[in-house]
Amino acid sequence: MADLGDEDRNVDYEAIQDKQKFQKEIEAMGMQQDQFEEIEREFKIFLEEIVGNENLETFRQQYQNIHDTLKSTYE
Repeated sequence: MADLGDEDRNVDYEAIQDKQKFQKEIEAMGMQQDQFEEIEREFKIFLEEIVGNENLETFRQQYQNIHDTLKSTYE
C-alpha cells in the first residue's frame, strides 16, 4: 500500500479537525450531530418532493432561504 504524502495527511487531519469543530458547535447549540443530519435529510427529501411544482416554487425558494439561514447559524 502506498504511503500518503505529507500534503494528503495534512488534508485528512484538517478535515477531521473541521468535522470535530463543526460537531462541537452544533452540540454547543443544544443539538446533537445526528439531529442536525436528520434535519438535513428531511429538508432534502422535502425539496425533492416539491421540485417541479410551479405552484410551490415561491414557497420552495423561501424555504430554501430559511434553511440556508438556519444552516449558516451552525457554521
